[in-house]
Amino acid sequence: MSKNYELQVCEDSYSVFVDEVQYFLSQENGNELPLIQTQKQSLLMKINLEEMLKNLLNCTKLLDVVYCSVAGIGTLPGRVSQLQTSLLQTVSDSELTMNSFVRSTSKVLSDLSEVYPCLGDGDYQSAVSILQSVKNVAKAMENAAIEIRDAFQARCDETASILQDAFHSNQEFLDHRDQTTEELAEMNAELEALEVLKTILETQVETMNEEYKALEKKEEQAADRAFGLELTGAILGGIGELVTTVLPIKDLMGGITPEPSPEATSTPDPVDDSQIAQNEEVRKSKQKKDDLEMREKQLDQDIEALKKELSDPSIADLEKKRQTLKEKEAEREQLEQDIKTQEKTIEKVSGALKAAGSSFTTAASHEQTSVEAYNKRLEELARLRHEMVQQDAENKAKIAKYKAKIASSIDHKKDLDLTIQSLTMAIGSMRRIVTILNETILFWKGVVVCCETLADSELAAKIEEAEQTESKTENRFYEKRLFIKPFLLYFIQWQALRLISNEYVDSMDTVRKSLAEAMAEKEGTREEQWNKAAAKAQTLDV
Repeated sequence: MSKNYELQVCEDSYSVFVDEVQYFLSQENGNELPLIQTQKQSLLMKINLEEMLKNLLNCTKLLDVVYCSVAGIGTLPGRVSQLQTSLLQTVSDSELTMNSFVRSTSKVLSDLSEVYPCLGDGDYQSAVSILQSVKNVAKAMENAAIEIRDAFQARCDETASILQDAFHSNQEFLDHRDQTTEELAEMNAELEALEVLKTILETQVETMNEEYKALEKKEEQAADRAFGLELTGAILGGIGELVTTVLPIKDLMGGITPEPSPEATSTPDPVDDSQIAQNEEVRKSKQKKDDLEMREKQLDQDIEALKKELSDPSIADLEKKRQTLKEKEAEREQLEQDIKTQEKTIEKVSGALKAAGSSFTTAASHEQTSVEAYNKRLEELARLRHEMVQQDAENKAKIAKYKAKIASSIDHKKDLDLTIQSLTMAIGSMRRIVTILNETILFWKGVVVCCETLADSELAAKIEEAEQTESKTENRFYEKRLFIKPFLLYFIQWQALRLISNEYVDSMDTVRKSLAEAMAEKEGTREEQWNKAAAKAQTLDV
């Protein structure tokens, strides 16, 4: 078994074994050989090329989702459209660059295959010339890779800028939505208050209408009664001189009403049913007052007894008795109010009975006064009712206005919700795009480093040095491990670079077409674009 990196020569074929695997130095090797796959992964810096190219394809679809999501939102659609155009140009340029890399690496591999045959023939200068030419190719490829790397970096920066502006716009819409929500809450509260006021006003108008009708009826009755009292007074005036005694007011009141004045007793008053009823009311009120006072005395005794019991701290059910005491004290306070009410009732009825002692003529005058008061109240009610009806109409107009504003605000809030939802989708998509572009930039950085390494090769210098120093009797330098290993690595690096270039070109055609197709589908209203964005986002595998 040959040792690692021991040169094997068979006619014009040069090869070595590395870990029992044969690698040719004068022709291309199989792409699946371990060293080639290792160099490929080294160049990719552990990036999964297949996954990266798939993500780059998804990047074009995500950018389409972004465009649809920001439709109608400020300057974002124009900027995203420009980004699509720029990215399409960058993708196309990278595809062209990689195509040129495929051609260059194929030419370089063909040239490198001639290095060992030249060395074997002792034509060192031809070998050096080939290696110098290869370095120049590598340098040109390095410059081209730098341009593509920088172009993708520019697209990434452009995306990040749009992302930042979209984020700020989304925050503004969020603030606006919060403000709209607060305004809606305030308007709903105001509308609720107006609805309550509407009910109150309608009730007041209805109450005033009922009072107006009742007062109209009372006014008619009072006018009729005033006429009857005048007529009765005129008739009784003549009879009064013949009557020497009539039932006095004092007797009617059962001794409760204060003594009438001489003027009142000097004018005889006939007794009618209303006077008897008033007398009965006074009697009942006095009886109720006496009952209340008796209950009050009983409560005073109960309260005093409870206080004595509560003074003894050892008494059982202390809290219950305290509660009972509070209840009885509250009842006593209520009784005091009821007694005062009865006293006022007695005073009021007594005053009415005292006034009943006046002549029917005076009563007729009072009735006339009542008629005037009714008329005045009717006028006041008419005015108030008109004001209430007017206020009710104004309130209903406000209610209609607030309902319209609320409906408009609700529609506006729905529009804001849709905008925020779309921007949120756009922000998430752009964040993913930035990640994908950064991975692509990292890939091209690896290509730049690889080309730079290939351009900095010292193989040509080693050949020139060996040509000056090596002895004719010793093994040739190109037969030694110190030259074979770096040359094989150099050869394999070029082959790995071509392998990557081919894979990139094969996938990038699909990416470019996808981006071009997405750019061709930009028509539609804002709502249609938003719906399209949501539908497309669900189909993405990211």
